[in-house]
Amino acid sequence: VLTHYHAVRVMGASAFDEVQAIIASQGTLDWIRTRGQADFDSEVGRFPRLFAGVEEIPGLTLPTLSFDSRMSLWLGGGRELQLLALGRGHSSGDTVAWLPEAGVCFSGDVVENRCGVYAGDAYIRDWAATLDAVADLRPRTLVPGRGAVLQGEAACAEAIRLTQDFLATLLGAVQAGIDAGEPLKGCFARAEAAMVPRFGDWPVFRHVLPFDVSRAYDELTGTEHPVVWTAERDQALWQTLHG
Repeated sequence: VLTHYHAVRVMGASAFDEVQAIIASQGTLDWIRTRGQADFDSEVGRFPRLFAGVEEIPGLTLPTLSFDSRMSLWLGGGRELQLLALGRGHSSGDTVAWLPEAGVCFSGDVVENRCGVYAGDAYIRDWAATLDAVADLRPRTLVPGRGAVLQGEAACAEAIRLTQDFLATLLGAVQAGIDAGEPLKGCFARAEAAMVPRFGDWPVFRHVLPFDVSRAYDELTGTEHPVVWTAERDQALWQTLHG
């Protein structure tokens, strides 16, 4: 099951050569087809340590089975695994895997546990409602996209709340900059000031923040769909913020 289209998730599927199906939501399949190669090229540049031996990767691995909003897989012992596309958030087509009998949720990058929340390809304003839908499941165990596995309903709810808080703080800071007539660089400074005291010690926070601010700025100024990241766009962003 591919939770979303990002290369650091999708490329692992090529290691499984004896599976019956590779499953993803229709939204994820569409983005793999239209944005997958560009994302792969960009991520190799961003995270070279994760792509050692990149020349051995056979390329994009496309899902062989897709679904619109919900799909059930029946496991041994009559257990149901629900695949749920609960709404736009970290990307278009994010999938949550839910074992209702056990109360176990695999959230993909919709939920993070005290790690920087990457929103560079997100629908940030929609994400809060998607997180509410995850919270409504009332998971007792939650496997986040990043960070330690959470045990207990209270701990799971707290991780969801903190992810929402991160995104709300980001949007609030960037909106304040836009309202003040500031360009992207000024909005980035506001986001740093608001977020570093609360989230600055989270892993990958410093890495994700420029991309998060860029996407928040675009979304709040009328760009509905995330712009595809390329190596050239990455470099232009860093030059704008730090040049």
